[in-house]
Amino acid sequence: MVHSKYVCTRIIVFFILIFLSGCWDRVEIEERGFVVGSGIDLAEEQEGDHTKITLTNQFVIPAGLGTPSEGGGVQQKAFTNLSASGNSVFDINRKMAKLTNRTPFYQHLKIIVLAEELVMKPYLLEDVMDLFIRDQEMRRGVHVVIAEGEARKILDIEPMKEKLPMLYIESMLKNSYKNAEIIEEIHVDDIHLYLLDTKSYIIPLITMEGNKIAYKGVAVFQGEEDRMVGSLVGDDLVGLNLVTGKVKEGSIEAEVEGKLMTLEILDASRKIKVKSKSKEKVVFSVDIKIAASIAETFGSEDFTKKRTLKIIEKALKEKVHKIVNQAIVKVKDDLKVDAFRLSSELYQKHYPFWEEIEEDWDRGENIFSKSEIEVKVQTEIKNAGVTNRTEKEGEK
Repeated sequence: MVHSKYVCTRIIVFFILIFLSGCWDRVEIEERGFVVGSGIDLAEEQEGDHTKITLTNQFVIPAGLGTPSEGGGVQQKAFTNLSASGNSVFDINRKMAKLTNRTPFYQHLKIIVLAEELVMKPYLLEDVMDLFIRDQEMRRGVHVVIAEGEARKILDIEPMKEKLPMLYIESMLKNSYKNAEIIEEIHVDDIHLYLLDTKSYIIPLITMEGNKIAYKGVAVFQGEEDRMVGSLVGDDLVGLNLVTGKVKEGSIEAEVEGKLMTLEILDASRKIKVKSKSKEKVVFSVDIKIAASIAETFGSEDFTKKRTLKIIEKALKEKVHKIVNQAIVKVKDDLKVDAFRLSSELYQKHYPFWEEIEEDWDRGENIFSKSEIEVKVQTEIKNAGVTNRTEKEGEK
């Protein structure tokens, strides 16, 4: 009887130890350093053949997130930026753990900012993103952007309405979707897919304007070496988005009989076909359809007349043609990388041919730069409004 009680006691103690062991690696919340943003630059001092980088982490100061007391006093800053240099992100993280009294904790990371100078070096994007892709602490939905200039300076801004710069930038990226010059948000998960492939791609490009962050355009990457080869901004980016079918809303300015008119895009679509293909030349046709409304005009036309609407539709068609063809020249002749992702059309619908030319598409012999892209545009004006009714002499 005594023996059985002894056995039962040992079994109970054994199971208790199993359940208690789940907390062996627990870290108290007060000991964690919550990182909401990371910026990566080339280190100022380089040694040897290996490229040194500088990592800047933005740590949250919880006491600064509260509201000021009624008694007044200086509100504590809600964040602090800490920088360190090393050969890898993992190596720098170890250094940061010694520089601060809190262990860097990345589960609340919002944005990774990469310096333009950094990502222009071949294969360096893959190296610096490796930890963010592999580490189990990292979330796959973290935003990734390229900074014009130094990444660490982006983390230094102090916006008026946000206590944390990274929350301000995240909000800016999310609220820019109605602009025709914007692309979809890019996350760590997207970067992982890009790095596994050899197709070219684009990543949002931001810049500093005083103490504000502005969306500049996109950085264009060559997929074989994963390096930035240039950027697209303004109308060139609108042209890119029209070809890739990313434009759903936004505005385009067109000149109608000498007067400037702003047209709001209500809907846009595009179809791409391969008209002919050979190793010497691939011909694509891109059919773009745009429905728009008149947002603002500085002329005095009667928009109830069909003739007036036809004139506006023609002006919009010419402007879209100009924007798209200008973007094609920039991408095909200057950058020489397939930012339009036309390779997807060949891969999906002409795979045997794609296998033959894949290694020479936008590298090697660069068949892409020799290709031809024919553009057709159809426009339609809807919801013209009837505010302006001034009738020109002789018009019916």
